[in-house]
Amino acid sequence: MSSLDGRKHRLIVRNVDQNDEAIYTCMVNDLIKSSSVLSVNKDVPLRIVRGLFDMHVPEHSHGVQLVVELNKILHSQNYLMRWFVNKQEVTESEEYTIGIENNKAVLSILREILFTLDNNSRVEFKIQELRAGVHHVELESGCTLTVESTQRRFFSKKLDNFIQWDSGVHLDLEARVNFEPSSIQWFKNHTLLSPGQKFALINDLKNRSFLLRINDCTAKDSGIYTIDLDGLNCSCQVKVVDTPLKFVQKLQDTFFD
Repeated sequence: MSSLDGRKHRLIVRNVDQNDEAIYTCMVNDLIKSSSVLSVNKDVPLRIVRGLFDMHVPEHSHGVQLVVELNKILHSQNYLMRWFVNKQEVTESEEYTIGIENNKAVLSILREILFTLDNNSRVEFKIQELRAGVHHVELESGCTLTVESTQRRFFSKKLDNFIQWDSGVHLDLEARVNFEPSSIQWFKNHTLLSPGQKFALINDLKNRSFLLRINDCTAKDSGIYTIDLDGLNCSCQVKVVDTPLKFVQKLQDTFFD
């Protein structure tokens, strides 16, 4: 590689390994030359240059790849490399291929990615270098696979079908979904609710969590509560029980010497 004015010349040796040890010479116009020795340090410890990172993958994807980059060219006879999905070791199959590309270890998921099967899957890579027949310290990297569902649905939490609650305390009703709704509405017995002294609406758009807080519950707050998120809805029947005032723990006589 030469500069535009022809004054600088450069040779780039990519992915250097022990086979690249040699004397390199640059000759210009058969008139002048310069040489240097390239020595490769054989004792550089193995390290991960770029590890796994959490991924968001659309549902129904195919050929998803997970890549770990290391600081050395990988030869299968010199390294013990293993991949795990949800703590189960995976091997070459119709679902997975395991490969090496120079200094990169690659796991490819061949099958279709499914929300119900793959969401929140934990993927881990582990590697040990073999020197003189001895495996050295194991390195590892991991990530979480989040599947973005193409179908709108309640995510990890939806309203319970029935809740019985004591009067005098607040009650939180929470739902989480896998999309960002533009319309968020709460109803009690089909009547739209508005925030105020009785009801607080708490929306966490980042975590897609939507909460209705009923303050100082009384028997009058019993009813069917519904959340509607862009047409996706679920309901919960709430029954508030009047709890008579009573001592949970009474005073006891105390004696001091």
